Amino acid sequence: GHESSRFTYRMARIPLIVNLSEKFTNERKEQVENMKANAEAYWTNDLLYNLMISLMNIKGVANIEQKFDLLSDKYNMTRKEVKLLHGQKDLSEEK
Repeated sequence: GHESSRFTYRMARIPLIVNLSEKFTNERKEQVENMKANAEAYWTNDLLYNLMISLMNIKGVANIEQKFDLLSDKYNMTRKEVKLLHGQKDLSEEK
């Protein structure tokens, strides 16, 4: 029943849980604090790629913008900007 051709906005309500090691939280305190500050921000799994690139500290990846990265202090997605279903739906269209 969770098929994209029968998309409903309820399907997009999936909690994000990130479990970080003590070593990670000690070594990357600023990013951890940024993620905590963004805990209530709008976010979708379409942005998971950006989060994973940041969590794994991969450098030199093309087309990565800080505004899409939950670990960044520049993350700033509004309800209108958040896209669902590979960019086909706007969260702001939800009734």
